[in-house]
Amino acid sequence: MRAVFFDLDETLLDHTSAVRVGAAALAKELGHPNPAEAIESWFALERHFFDRYLAGELSFLEQRRARVRGLAAEVGRELDDAEADAVFATYFSHYQASWVAFPDVEACFAELRTRADVRLGVVTNGDARGQRAKLARLGLLDAMDVVVTAEEVGCAKPDPRIYRAACERAGVPVEDAVMVGDRLDVDADGARAAGLLGVWLDRGGQLSGARHPAAHDGSRLVRISSLTELPALVADGTGQS
Repeated sequence: MRAVFFDLDETLLDHTSAVRVGAAALAKELGHPNPAEAIESWFALERHFFDRYLAGELSFLEQRRARVRGLAAEVGRELDDAEADAVFATYFSHYQASWVAFPDVEACFAELRTRADVRLGVVTNGDARGQRAKLARLGLLDAMDVVVTAEEVGCAKPDPRIYRAACERAGVPVEDAVMVGDRLDVDADGARAAGLLGVWLDRGGQLSGARHPAAHDGSRLVRISSLTELPALVADGTGQS
């Protein structure tokens, strides 16, 4: 394999833990009576409105405001644009301060960086500026040969075009590239459909066994439970070892 592309949130960066910290601060800011309930509501609002952003129904700023207003409505508050932006800033400052890499990231990159013939990159549905800031905080931005965002390409995972755009920028054919991410449908299966080797990072053990069953039928789809398994898979080049 000549290129390895990573998803960012929940693959390299512990997004969920950071969101919980930010949402707890947001609940306090809004005076929500049940912080635990507010945090779960925030996750649901994030999924709903970010999907609408990816579908082109909302701008990036509009989806942020919609999320804040959704949570504010639970405590009977209505927010204008300026108020929504100020409240979101409270959330984001705590979220940003909590950005950390998963423990298996360092060892994975330490080994992959020894492979001068392998190009590294990120393929993400997040906004370009924010995702590069995350990579910089994690100390990974300089390690990336390419950073491909849905915002810049004009299509989002699992659209095959975004994976092909990443391969074009890296200068490698799709059959020589790997895409690894925490979402089976969006990351691994989407990449497989585009011709890459799709690798599902199943840290939570959603599926027992060493690999997704489809890995055994020639469909170029593999399951791993830790990024520490990735360098050997890349070296093997087939996903079948």
